[in-house]
Amino acid sequence: MKMKQLRPMALVLAAALCVGALAACGSSDNGASSQDPTTSGSGTSADSSPSPDGTEEAGYTAGMVLSAADGEITLQLYTPLDETAQAVTDPAAFTPEDYTLTQGTESLTITDESVLRALSGGEAISAALADIRPGSILLVQRDAADGTPTDVVIQNYDDAWEDRPAQITGAGDGSLTVTWYQPGEDAQALTSYIGLDVSGYTLESASESLTVEADTPVYQIQDGLLVESSLDGLTNADAILSLSSDGQLLRFILCEETAGATGGTDTAGADGSTVAE
Repeated sequence: MKMKQLRPMALVLAAALCVGALAACGSSDNGASSQDPTTSGSGTSADSSPSPDGTEEAGYTAGMVLSAADGEITLQLYTPLDETAQAVTDPAAFTPEDYTLTQGTESLTITDESVLRALSGGEAISAALADIRPGSILLVQRDAADGTPTDVVIQNYDDAWEDRPAQITGAGDGSLTVTWYQPGEDAQALTSYIGLDVSGYTLESASESLTVEADTPVYQIQDGLLVESSLDGLTNADAILSLSSDGQLLRFILCEETAGATGGTDTAGADGSTVAE
């Protein structure tokens, strides 16, 4: 009689245990499915990936080379004409005509040529320090942590030009009359637009007339910087003229100070003035 009473009770307890086990399983499954996988400790969290160093966000600094020698470079910086323009992130998209030179400069030291490249037909090619000279346009990206250059791009690498020192003897009506300085054996290579050194050069006796297009950039050196200038009243001034391979005048720079040359009809004095011989 007692055995018959215990059996129903055992069945009730077993059923209760099953219900409790099922409830526990359901609670465990729900907790796993509601957990955000990006915050789990599985190693797939977004926070566990390396954070960017900010180099790409910093973009490129654009500038024209004022001087370059043995990897020591001075840039005069560009700023966009449109104040709302975004930072330069693609060197190939940089257009100098949309920028103007500022009154700011930046020094750049390149000790590893692996960071240096040039653009040729929109494609990146290798370049050397010897390819950087006054008048080169550089796009520079720096490491966000220590400021060292990580990418230096010569933007106008394909533009073939030659810089030649000359004395301007007349200007007006879209023309320029110049007398060229000719380098002698002791002439120094042109490595800077600032403080033109024509020691070792001689001034020719004959003059040449050049055509100046309306959009030819004219700069004057003032306090170590290039400042936009004009042909108005220009005479008996030393200048550096940039000529294309076919002799077209691309730009010219009026020099603030010139170390003297010898010979010719006029000689540039140390203060930049001219002395008739």
